[in-house]
Amino acid sequence: MTPELKNHDEAFDAVHDLVHSFFTSGTNVIAVQSGLYAQYVYMMGISVSSNPELYFLTNTKKAKILIPSLIKKAQEITSSLPAYTLSIEDKENIVVLKMIRNLYEELNTINPTDEDVTKVSDEFANLLNRFDGISSTYLASIFLYFFIRLSMLSKLIETEDFIKIEHYWEDIFDKIYQDVLLNEQNQATIH
Repeated sequence: MTPELKNHDEAFDAVHDLVHSFFTSGTNVIAVQSGLYAQYVYMMGISVSSNPELYFLTNTKKAKILIPSLIKKAQEITSSLPAYTLSIEDKENIVVLKMIRNLYEELNTINPTDEDVTKVSDEFANLLNRFDGISSTYLASIFLYFFIRLSMLSKLIETEDFIKIEHYWEDIFDKIYQDVLLNEQNQATIH
């Protein structure tokens, strides 16, 4: 039996390890990115919506519209935050990230098969079953973080901007969360 994950560090590490295992096993990158987005939406639905299932269905159907706006929102928030001076370690990481980005480009040219999508969905479902007592909001943050990370690799976000996003992640997610929560509250009062 796989052990339950009970704290934030374990949860973050588990998602990181799963995403890494997808790459090392040659799983389609687009399938992984889609899976991360779906998990983010699922967790946000639990966190902010009175009808999580409807929230999930609506936000996954509109993914082609919502994903670019979500990335743009992260970039706008990032640009509004104080300047971040890259450390020597950050500069070294940028070199590595750019090399990984080149590998990613090769892997990102093929559309996912049904088998890829099923594999990613099943693996994320298995992982979610291991989380015990970890808030859905925190899990949404983790899934969005790794989604944004893959967006950087697919050149939707510049590497230097990603380093700043990484540095200010808690502030950025908090602003995204508050916007989503406010939007959901406004939608509830309309209906």
